[in-house]
Amino acid sequence: MAWPPSVLDDFTGSDGSINGRVIGAYTWVAPFFTGNAAATIVSNALAGNNTQDREGALTTAIGPDVQVAVTIPAGTWVPGGAGDLTMTLFARVQGTPPLNPATATFYDIKTNSITGDNDSILVRVIVAGTTSVVLEQDIGTEWGAGDAFGAELVEEGGGTRIRVYRKPSAGAWSELGNVLDTTVGRPTTAGLVGLALYNPALGFTMDDFSMADLEAPVPGAGDNPPIGISGRGAGW
Repeated sequence: MAWPPSVLDDFTGSDGSINGRVIGAYTWVAPFFTGNAAATIVSNALAGNNTQDREGALTTAIGPDVQVAVTIPAGTWVPGGAGDLTMTLFARVQGTPPLNPATATFYDIKTNSITGDNDSILVRVIVAGTTSVVLEQDIGTEWGAGDAFGAELVEEGGGTRIRVYRKPSAGAWSELGNVLDTTVGRPTTAGLVGLALYNPALGFTMDDFSMADLEAPVPGAGDNPPIGISGRGAGW
């Protein structure tokens, strides 16, 4: 599958919650888990607070085969300190918001800060509220401003093939690793895709949410390759 997906939402527009924001054929719902807050646009990027996740998801079920990615345009990373943050992408979220995270089923892809060592990207499957780590991939450095990350999920041979990607601020996209997840009860059908950020104490923001529905038909084609949604294509 071609990587990366095209940018769906660059969050250009008025400051405020993304709940109800319409981007082409898609609409954001925010938040989508109970107990969290809505992702908020500040100066044409998503910002958050330091007390709870700020999140949003598209209301349309996507996939199950899907690509998601996002950029980290600004911020100063402090490994293991008060400035730590988590940025998360979601795929195959089952059900209709608002969802109870204690009983929900979905995949998430997270930045992971490791004190005194290189940082990583973490992929988890959550089945009815029970979390299993299916992949943790060292990125060889620390997350920082200008980085981008994402994942591709494709059903393959009785499991879900998950590939994780990173683009450093001054480099190109590369695949960091992949795994075939065969967790019992894992989501295998179309679901919501979304994002969340937490604890951007040192100015971290999230931007350029990218998505490709690999199940979407291409008119006149016999196969279903990934399609660009809008904005940047494979060159960004």
